This record gives sequence, structure tokens and C-alpha cells, in this order.
Amino acid sequence: MFYSLQGSVGQIARRLLLYLGVGSVVAIAALIWNGSVAADEKSKAEAAAIVADLDDIERLRALNPLKLEPDQLDKLVAALTKAQTEYDTKINTLGMSIFGSSAAEARDVKKQALVGTPIPKDFDDKVKRLQTEFLKQRDTINTNNITHVADLCKMVLTDKQVAVATKLERDQWEKDHPDIKNATDAQLYNLYCLDVFISGSRTVALLKEMRAAAK
Repeated sequence: MFYSLQGSVGQIARRLLLYLGVGSVVAIAALIWNGSVAADEKSKAEAAAIVADLDDIERLRALNPLKLEPDQLDKLVAALTKAQTEYDTKINTLGMSIFGSSAAEARDVKKQALVGTPIPKDFDDKVKRLQTEFLKQRDTINTNNITHVADLCKMVLTDKQVAVATKLERDQWEKDHPDIKNATDAQLYNLYCLDVFISGSRTVALLKEMRAAAK
């Protein structure tokens, strides 16, 4: 299974930050928010735009070597938009199926907590069990989503582009994990799709900007 390469979702997140250079972006954002910009709405918007641009630049380092054609960008935007909608629906449905039956109880506990009543231990234990089950099933959805998106992208990309994407990921993987030599091309291509097409909230928006620039 894909996640077995790194052991945990947390490790994947750290790996992703390293590859995309988001760590430096986060550091810059922290300076902006904490000291150099007044906390008004305009300044917040400007700071967010700077961080988004820096993140986009890092993501373009991984996208530009593919030399995507305009029609490929259109197809990727359509495919990823549909995949995101389907993913969101699955996660929302899962959340309701697990937590929905506890909604009335949660409202009652909150009402009591507002006036200082201690939160019952049995309620805490129940919520922890539900959270564990939710995370377990969400991890399965996430793993399946990586494979699904990778397959969708492979239908758009040429064999040469897939090879370029895989090599980019392998070069970075071997740099970050010099002692792990058994990563397959399929696993690394999936990781590229996770890094570039799934992670982050601006993937589709960036692809649309690339399409507009290609006109």
C-alpha cells in the first residue's frame, strides 16, 4: 500500500513540506502575521496573497518540467475538480455517518458545559472512539483517492510526462531517504500526484492560471 513507504500520514506531511519548500513559506508567513503587518483585513489579504504566490512558485517547479499543453491543462482542471467534489462528498458522508447520531448529545453536553458543568468522562471516551474510527476510515478514503487521482492524471499525461514526473519524485526521494532504495516507479508517481495535484488548496486555481498564460 502507498502509505507503507513512509509509515504514517504525519510523515507524508513532513515529506511534502520538505519537497515543496513550504517550510520556508510558512516561516515567512509567520513573520508577516506576527510582526510586520498590521492586523487589519487588507493587510491579511495582502499577506495571504504573498504566501499563495510563493507556494505557487514552488509548485510550478514541479509542474513546468512536464510542459503541459493547453488541452491537457483543461482536462486536468476538469478531472481534479470532479475528483475533489467526490472526495469532499465521501468525507462529509463519513463524518455524518459516524458523528451524526451524537449531535443531540453533543449539544446537550455543550449546553451544560457553558454553565460550568464538567464534561462527562463517558462522553469523552465515546468521542475518542468515534474519532479513532473516523480517522481510520478517512485514511482508507485518502489512500484510495491518491490512486484514483493518479489514474485520472495518467489518462491526461503522456508516457514521457509520467516518466518526467516520476524522475522528479525519485530524485527528491533519494535525496531525502538515502537509505530507502526499494521505492517503485508506481509509488513515486503516486507521490508526485499527491504532492502536486492533491495537496494544497490552490492546485486547480494554479492550473487555470497556467492555462490563461498559455493563450
